[in-house]
Amino acid sequence: MKPETRYWQGMIVCLVSSAAAALWLALLALWASWPEHLALRALAIGTGTTIATGALWFAMTLVRGHRKDIQRLRGSLLLAGSEGHRFLDHADRMVTNSELKSLAGTVDSVLASREDQRQLTEQRLTGILAALPTGVVVVTHTGLVSLVNNAARRTFPSDALSPGTSVFAAITRESVPQADNPDPVASVRSVDGRDIPARIASLGDRGGWVMILDAPPGDGGAHELDHDLALHDSLPSSPPPEEATLLSELPGIVVDCETTGLEPQRDRIVSVGAVRTHGTRVYAHANLDILIDPEMAIPRTSTVIHGIDNAMVQGAPGIRTGLASLETISGNCVVIGHNIGFDLAILAAESRRCGEPWSTPFSLDTGHLVAVLEPDLRTLDLDAVCRHFGVAVGGRHTALGDALSAAELFTRIVPLLEDQGVMTLGDALAFTGRARRTRSRQRSLGWHVS
Repeated sequence: MKPETRYWQGMIVCLVSSAAAALWLALLALWASWPEHLALRALAIGTGTTIATGALWFAMTLVRGHRKDIQRLRGSLLLAGSEGHRFLDHADRMVTNSELKSLAGTVDSVLASREDQRQLTEQRLTGILAALPTGVVVVTHTGLVSLVNNAARRTFPSDALSPGTSVFAAITRESVPQADNPDPVASVRSVDGRDIPARIASLGDRGGWVMILDAPPGDGGAHELDHDLALHDSLPSSPPPEEATLLSELPGIVVDCETTGLEPQRDRIVSVGAVRTHGTRVYAHANLDILIDPEMAIPRTSTVIHGIDNAMVQGAPGIRTGLASLETISGNCVVIGHNIGFDLAILAAESRRCGEPWSTPFSLDTGHLVAVLEPDLRTLDLDAVCRHFGVAVGGRHTALGDALSAAELFTRIVPLLEDQGVMTLGDALAFTGRARRTRSRQRSLGWHVS
């Protein structure tokens, strides 16, 4: 039976039950003046009260379920708006009532039409840049390639230029004009010693520059255009977070540690991954991915999970270097993660081992947040939660891979938290306090639970 059919049939049952209870009470009023019918009056009172109470309870259950579906429908729209995915994908996964799903389909068709127009414009611009006979390379102010077309790719060795890589893997630093030297260049020097005719233009306040190259002729290659223009987005500066800091402006560092085991006071870290966030944005290029020498043998059972063996960490830096690298990228940020209590506990233990000071930072656990947001979820492991919210999981059980997944998860649930009135860091900390069962279990394992 369809959910909305069950809903309306249930409401009819409630109305009929309430009418029956009212009839019993009416009979009671008629019998009130008949002393000889005391037993019958008691029966009427008991039966009417039972029916009315049952009908009220059943109606409240139905309404509560319907309101939950409406809340999930609103959440589906917020998720789609925050990430640019199809609204209906989320609604099909999260909403049970088919009438609300039908409404979601109508809204989705309108949103999809607008998105199709936007993508058509983007495809045309992409096609134009890809077809240019001259090479085009866009570079961030830190030297990361954010866009490269086929002609530029033919100019340099295979895969020397791709989004997210350093442009200085293809050209020498000396051939690029410095910020204090605005004179144009006539060529750039490739790392293999060739002088390539080029023109360089600054992107101004947007940060970075564009390099136009005289490229050799070719058939265009397998790719049309590769780009990740989000690499130009710099992390916003922000003061140290306080409980009054809005979630939409929250500076975050999402952290994950791979370890030799699951006992924070005994086991050691073998890898640290971290990525910066700000509000609902993930800055994937601001990340840390480092192997750590644990100075002990890595158990085979742990290697099976994260793939890191003793040979891989041979010659890797020690934990002191790893902690310093994490502190550098973290700055004044709230530490975020899935089951972050374990990572904080083992980071604190490692700090004590090497004599480094440790102060417990503000932290938010995505597992705790989801436990309160979606109390009906049967499991809260990262894979299951990411599936529920439509987060693509890559590099599972690698430190950076898990950190990126948790970062995407957090930025997607922020709008859902705001929709429930959870607007600030202090609100979110109080909200996680409602995940009592999960927090109690983790505290018993020796994890840090804020």
